[in-house]
Amino acid sequence: MSQKLSPTVLHKKFIDSLGQYVKYYSNIEDKPLIVTLKSPYNITLKVYLYNCTNPSGAKQAGEYKSQLILPGQKRHTRGKFELELGKKTLLVGFATITGDIDDGVFVIWDLRKHMEFAYSTNVQVSLKTLLRAYTEHMFCMKKRGNAEWIVVSRPDKLIFAIQERINLDIKLLLEG
Repeated sequence: MSQKLSPTVLHKKFIDSLGQYVKYYSNIEDKPLIVTLKSPYNITLKVYLYNCTNPSGAKQAGEYKSQLILPGQKRHTRGKFELELGKKTLLVGFATITGDIDDGVFVIWDLRKHMEFAYSTNVQVSLKTLLRAYTEHMFCMKKRGNAEWIVVSRPDKLIFAIQERINLDIKLLLEG
């Protein structure tokens, strides 16, 4: 059963998963989390990190979702992710499939597909997709419904998942 973690615990897990590559990070209580990576990456990330859970009553069995709510966003209002020059903005979910934070996986969605959204909109991923991260450690897949490319990884491969997300975004921009 998935476990809902506090934003502070989520942010700490993200930073710890990047380990030696972290040069700087903002207050782990603040959202979004700002993380600057050391060489060879040399990039600053603006991370919107959400729990990815499988609530009872989900539309499909085995569906995990993250609910998008920006800091300060009120009900019945639209949210919009703000991009900043010099920072790579990431939309990330963290799922604890077994209920143990050490067995969790990260999901990095295609931010372009979710730039603007209603209060508490959700983004979904299947349990089958999350479980693949256990055997493949890190992989990409194209969702059928909205043709969105997502990157899923175990925490120890997060740095490679971020690099893959950046590479995918560049490729999709050049194709589009």
